[in-house]
Amino acid sequence: MAAMTIQTEATGLMARETAALSLAAAFSPPGSSLSGAFRTGDNAPAIRGAWNYLEVLCMENGGDASFPAADMDSLCRWISMDADRRATAHREVFGLIASRECSPYSTDYIPWDFSAHRAQALADIAGYYRAFGLAPDPGCPERPDHVSLELEFTAFLLAKVRHAQGNEEHVDICSDALRSFFSNHPLWWMPAFAKCFERRAKLLSNGSAGICADIKEYLAAGRLLRGWLAAEMTLLAAEPPQRPVALPAPGALPPEPEPLDCSSCPAAAGEAQGEGAQ
Repeated sequence: MAAMTIQTEATGLMARETAALSLAAAFSPPGSSLSGAFRTGDNAPAIRGAWNYLEVLCMENGGDASFPAADMDSLCRWISMDADRRATAHREVFGLIASRECSPYSTDYIPWDFSAHRAQALADIAGYYRAFGLAPDPGCPERPDHVSLELEFTAFLLAKVRHAQGNEEHVDICSDALRSFFSNHPLWWMPAFAKCFERRAKLLSNGSAGICADIKEYLAAGRLLRGWLAAEMTLLAAEPPQRPVALPAPGALPPEPEPLDCSSCPAAAGEAQGEGAQ
Protein backbone atom coordinates (compact mmCIF):
# COMPACT_ATOMS: atom_id res chain seq x y z
CA MET A 1 0.00 0.00 0.00
CA ALA A 2 2.87 2.39 0.82
CA ALA A 3 4.39 1.87 -2.62
CA MET A 4 1.07 2.60 -4.31
CA THR A 5 0.67 5.77 -2.24
CA ILE A 6 4.08 7.04 -3.32
CA GLN A 7 3.55 5.97 -6.91
CA THR A 8 0.46 8.15 -7.25
CA GLU A 9 1.92 11.18 -5.46
CA ALA A 10 2.44 13.97 -7.97
CA THR A 11 5.54 15.60 -6.50
CA GLY A 12 7.27 12.27 -6.13
CA LEU A 13 6.37 11.31 -9.69
CA MET A 14 7.80 14.58 -10.98
CA ALA A 15 11.06 13.95 -9.10
CA ARG A 16 11.28 10.41 -10.47
CA GLU A 17 10.55 11.67 -13.97
CA THR A 18 13.28 14.32 -13.76
CA ALA A 19 15.83 11.83 -12.42
CA ALA A 20 15.10 9.41 -15.27
CA LEU A 21 15.28 12.20 -17.85
CA SER A 22 18.61 13.41 -16.49
CA LEU A 23 20.04 9.91 -16.94
CA ALA A 24 18.54 9.68 -20.42
CA ALA A 25 20.22 12.98 -21.30
CA ALA A 26 23.52 11.80 -19.83
CA PHE A 27 23.62 8.65 -21.97
CA SER A 28 22.05 10.14 -25.09
CA PRO A 29 24.23 10.08 -28.21
CA PRO A 30 25.73 13.32 -29.54
CA GLY A 31 23.21 15.40 -31.47
CA SER A 32 20.08 14.04 -29.80
CA SER A 33 17.31 16.51 -29.02
CA LEU A 34 17.09 15.26 -25.43
CA SER A 35 20.69 16.10 -24.58
CA GLY A 36 20.22 19.54 -26.12
CA ALA A 37 17.11 20.24 -24.04
CA PHE A 38 19.01 19.55 -20.80
CA ARG A 39 22.19 21.44 -21.69
CA THR A 40 21.64 24.45 -19.50
CA GLY A 41 22.82 25.35 -16.02
CA ASP A 42 19.27 26.40 -15.13
CA ASN A 43 18.33 22.73 -14.83
CA ALA A 44 20.97 21.91 -12.22
CA PRO A 45 18.91 22.89 -9.12
CA ALA A 46 15.89 20.93 -10.39
CA ILE A 47 18.04 17.88 -11.16
CA ARG A 48 19.71 17.93 -7.73
CA GLY A 49 16.35 18.45 -6.03
CA ALA A 50 14.83 15.52 -7.93
CA TRP A 51 17.60 13.12 -6.92
CA ASN A 52 17.41 14.25 -3.29
CA TYR A 53 13.64 13.74 -3.29
CA LEU A 54 14.03 10.31 -4.90
CA GLU A 55 16.42 9.26 -2.14
CA VAL A 56 13.88 10.29 0.51
CA LEU A 57 11.07 8.41 -1.28
CA CYS A 58 13.20 5.30 -1.47
CA MET A 59 14.10 5.42 2.24
CA GLU A 60 10.46 6.00 3.23
CA ASN A 61 9.53 2.81 1.37
CA GLY A 62 12.22 0.63 2.91
CA GLY A 63 14.91 1.05 0.24
CA ASP A 64 18.52 2.08 0.80
CA ALA A 65 19.51 3.78 -2.45
CA SER A 66 21.67 6.87 -1.93
CA PHE A 67 22.88 9.53 -4.34
CA PRO A 68 26.03 11.38 -3.24
CA ALA A 69 26.06 15.12 -3.83
CA ALA A 70 29.38 14.81 -5.68
CA ASP A 71 27.78 12.45 -8.22
CA MET A 72 24.83 14.77 -8.73
CA ASP A 73 27.21 17.69 -9.32
CA SER A 74 29.22 15.63 -11.83
CA LEU A 75 26.03 14.63 -13.63
CA CYS A 76 24.95 18.27 -13.94
CA ARG A 77 28.38 19.32 -15.22
CA TRP A 78 28.39 16.47 -17.74
CA ILE A 79 24.93 17.30 -19.09
CA SER A 80 25.76 21.02 -19.43
CA MET A 81 29.24 20.43 -20.87
CA ASP A 82 30.24 21.95 -24.20
CA ALA A 83 28.71 19.81 -26.95
CA ASP A 84 32.01 19.08 -28.72
CA ARG A 85 33.79 18.01 -25.53
CA ARG A 86 30.84 15.88 -24.54
CA ALA A 87 30.67 14.22 -27.96
CA THR A 88 34.40 13.45 -27.89
CA ALA A 89 34.20 11.81 -24.45
CA HIS A 90 31.03 9.93 -25.38
CA ARG A 91 32.68 8.50 -28.50
CA GLU A 92 35.78 7.58 -26.51
CA VAL A 93 33.64 5.47 -24.16
CA PHE A 94 31.21 3.96 -26.66
CA GLY A 95 33.11 4.18 -29.94
CA LEU A 96 31.77 5.18 -33.33
CA ILE A 97 29.84 1.90 -33.48
CA ALA A 98 28.37 -0.09 -30.60
CA SER A 99 31.10 -0.89 -28.10
CA ARG A 100 31.59 -4.57 -27.32
CA GLU A 101 32.79 -3.60 -23.84
CA CYS A 102 29.82 -1.49 -22.71
CA SER A 103 27.19 -1.57 -25.39
CA PRO A 104 24.34 0.94 -24.85
CA TYR A 105 21.88 -1.46 -26.56
CA SER A 106 19.87 -3.88 -24.45
CA THR A 107 19.68 -6.71 -26.96
CA ASP A 108 23.49 -6.93 -27.00
CA TYR A 109 23.16 -8.35 -23.47
CA ILE A 110 21.15 -11.33 -24.67
CA PRO A 111 23.47 -14.37 -24.64
CA TRP A 112 24.62 -15.46 -28.08
CA ASP A 113 22.94 -18.84 -27.73
CA PHE A 114 19.65 -16.92 -27.27
CA SER A 115 20.21 -14.80 -30.37
CA ALA A 116 16.83 -15.77 -31.84
CA HIS A 117 15.25 -13.78 -28.99
CA ARG A 118 16.82 -10.50 -30.09
CA ALA A 119 14.32 -9.67 -32.79
CA GLN A 120 11.51 -10.53 -30.37
CA ALA A 121 12.98 -8.23 -27.70
CA LEU A 122 13.35 -5.35 -30.16
CA ALA A 123 9.77 -5.83 -31.33
CA ASP A 124 8.55 -5.85 -27.72
CA ILE A 125 10.30 -2.56 -26.91
CA ALA A 126 9.05 -0.90 -30.10
CA GLY A 127 5.58 -2.19 -29.28
CA TYR A 128 5.59 -0.33 -25.95
CA TYR A 129 6.56 2.87 -27.75
CA ARG A 130 3.89 2.47 -30.43
CA ALA A 131 1.21 1.72 -27.84
CA PHE A 132 1.72 5.26 -26.53
CA GLY A 133 2.13 6.86 -29.96
CA LEU A 134 5.91 7.27 -29.71
CA ALA A 135 8.83 6.59 -32.05
CA PRO A 136 12.56 7.42 -31.94
CA ASP A 137 13.52 10.92 -33.07
CA PRO A 138 13.95 10.79 -36.89
CA GLY A 139 16.53 13.55 -36.63
CA CYS A 140 18.78 11.30 -34.53
CA PRO A 141 17.70 7.74 -35.37
CA GLU A 142 18.56 5.07 -32.83
CA ARG A 143 17.62 1.48 -32.24
CA PRO A 144 14.66 1.28 -29.85
CA ASP A 145 16.76 -0.61 -27.30
CA HIS A 146 19.26 2.24 -26.73
CA VAL A 147 19.72 2.99 -23.03
CA SER A 148 18.74 6.65 -23.42
CA LEU A 149 15.47 5.78 -25.19
CA GLU A 150 14.47 3.23 -22.55
CA LEU A 151 15.21 5.75 -19.80
CA GLU A 152 13.31 8.48 -21.62
CA PHE A 153 10.32 6.18 -22.10
CA THR A 154 10.35 5.31 -18.39
CA ALA A 155 10.23 9.05 -17.64
CA PHE A 156 7.38 9.41 -20.14
CA LEU A 157 5.36 6.71 -18.35
CA LEU A 158 5.98 8.39 -14.99
CA ALA A 159 4.63 11.60 -16.51
CA LYS A 160 1.58 9.72 -17.83
CA VAL A 161 0.84 8.40 -14.33
CA ARG A 162 1.24 11.91 -12.92
CA HIS A 163 -1.07 13.50 -15.48
CA ALA A 164 -3.66 10.74 -14.98
CA GLN A 165 -4.22 11.68 -11.33
CA GLY A 166 -7.94 11.79 -10.63
CA ASN A 167 -8.74 9.12 -13.22
CA GLU A 168 -8.24 5.81 -11.45
CA GLU A 169 -8.61 3.72 -14.61
CA HIS A 170 -5.95 5.71 -16.49
CA VAL A 171 -3.64 5.65 -13.48
CA ASP A 172 -3.92 1.86 -13.33
CA ILE A 173 -3.26 1.44 -17.07
CA CYS A 174 -0.20 3.69 -17.05
CA SER A 175 1.10 2.25 -13.77
CA ASP A 176 0.82 -1.30 -15.08
CA ALA A 177 2.65 -0.32 -18.28
CA LEU A 178 5.37 1.40 -16.23
CA ARG A 179 5.93 -1.58 -13.94
CA SER A 180 5.85 -4.05 -16.83
CA PHE A 181 8.28 -2.08 -19.02
CA PHE A 182 10.67 -1.30 -16.18
CA SER A 183 10.77 -4.91 -14.97
CA ASN A 184 11.17 -6.51 -18.38
CA HIS A 185 13.64 -4.06 -19.88
CA PRO A 186 15.66 -1.52 -17.79
CA LEU A 187 15.72 -3.70 -14.68
CA TRP A 188 16.79 -6.74 -16.70
CA TRP A 189 19.91 -5.38 -18.44
CA MET A 190 20.87 -1.94 -17.12
CA PRO A 191 22.62 -3.26 -13.98
CA ALA A 192 24.99 -5.13 -16.33
CA PHE A 193 25.34 -2.08 -18.57
CA ALA A 194 26.15 0.18 -15.59
CA LYS A 195 28.84 -2.24 -14.42
CA CYS A 196 30.41 -2.39 -17.90
CA PHE A 197 30.15 1.38 -18.35
CA GLU A 198 31.85 2.10 -15.02
CA ARG A 199 34.64 -0.37 -15.78
CA ARG A 200 35.24 1.21 -19.20
CA ALA A 201 35.00 4.81 -17.96
CA LYS A 202 37.36 4.18 -15.02
CA LEU A 203 39.95 2.74 -17.38
CA LEU A 204 39.71 5.71 -19.75
CA SER A 205 39.68 8.34 -16.99
CA ASN A 206 43.13 7.41 -15.70
CA GLY A 207 45.30 10.18 -17.03
CA SER A 208 45.93 13.91 -17.03
CA ALA A 209 44.48 14.79 -20.45
CA GLY A 210 41.38 16.97 -20.55
CA ILE A 211 39.25 14.16 -21.96
CA CYS A 212 40.13 12.04 -18.91
CA ALA A 213 38.65 14.70 -16.63
CA ASP A 214 35.52 14.81 -18.77
CA ILE A 215 35.12 11.03 -18.61
CA LYS A 216 35.49 11.20 -14.81
CA GLU A 217 32.43 13.45 -14.79
CA TYR A 218 30.62 10.97 -17.05
CA LEU A 219 31.49 8.11 -14.69
CA ALA A 220 29.05 9.47 -12.10
CA ALA A 221 26.16 8.65 -14.44
CA GLY A 222 26.92 4.95 -14.09
CA ARG A 223 26.83 5.09 -10.30
CA LEU A 224 23.61 7.10 -10.32
CA LEU A 225 22.06 4.67 -12.79
CA ARG A 226 22.69 1.76 -10.41
CA GLY A 227 21.10 3.68 -7.55
CA TRP A 228 18.15 4.76 -9.73
CA LEU A 229 17.43 1.15 -10.66
CA ALA A 230 17.43 0.15 -6.99
CA ALA A 231 15.15 3.06 -6.06
CA GLU A 232 12.62 2.39 -8.81
CA MET A 233 12.62 -1.32 -8.03
CA THR A 234 11.62 -0.40 -4.46
CA LEU A 235 8.99 2.17 -5.44
CA LEU A 236 7.40 -0.06 -8.10
CA ALA A 237 7.69 -3.24 -6.01
CA ALA A 238 9.24 -4.71 -9.15
CA GLU A 239 11.07 -7.99 -9.55
CA PRO A 240 13.78 -8.48 -12.18
CA PRO A 241 12.89 -11.13 -14.77
CA GLN A 242 14.64 -14.45 -14.43
CA ARG A 243 16.41 -14.23 -17.79
CA PRO A 244 20.14 -14.65 -18.36
CA VAL A 245 22.23 -11.55 -19.02
CA ALA A 246 25.47 -11.72 -20.96
CA LEU A 247 28.08 -9.54 -19.25
CA PRO A 248 30.62 -8.80 -21.99
CA ALA A 249 34.28 -9.07 -21.10
CA PRO A 250 36.72 -6.45 -22.41
CA GLY A 251 37.38 -7.14 -26.07
CA ALA A 252 34.84 -9.97 -26.14
CA LEU A 253 33.69 -11.24 -29.49
CA PRO A 254 30.81 -13.56 -30.34
CA PRO A 255 31.88 -17.21 -30.46
CA GLU A 256 33.02 -18.63 -33.75
CA PRO A 257 30.47 -20.95 -35.35
CA GLU A 258 31.17 -24.66 -35.16
CA PRO A 259 32.57 -26.11 -38.42
CA LEU A 260 29.94 -27.91 -40.44
CA ASP A 261 30.14 -31.67 -40.84
CA CYS A 262 29.06 -32.33 -44.43
CA SER A 263 29.95 -36.00 -44.50
CA SER A 264 26.31 -37.03 -44.29
CA CYS A 265 25.03 -34.30 -46.66
CA PRO A 266 23.50 -35.83 -49.85
CA ALA A 267 25.06 -33.11 -51.99
CA ALA A 268 28.51 -33.80 -50.60
CA ALA A 269 27.99 -37.53 -51.08
CA GLY A 270 27.03 -36.89 -54.70
CA GLU A 271 30.15 -34.83 -55.31
CA ALA A 272 32.30 -37.58 -53.81
CA GLN A 273 30.72 -40.14 -56.12
CA GLY A 274 31.31 -37.84 -59.10
CA GLU A 275 34.98 -37.47 -58.24
CA GLY A 276 35.25 -41.26 -57.94
CA ALA A 277 33.71 -41.75 -61.37
CA GLN A 278 36.35 -39.46 -62.90
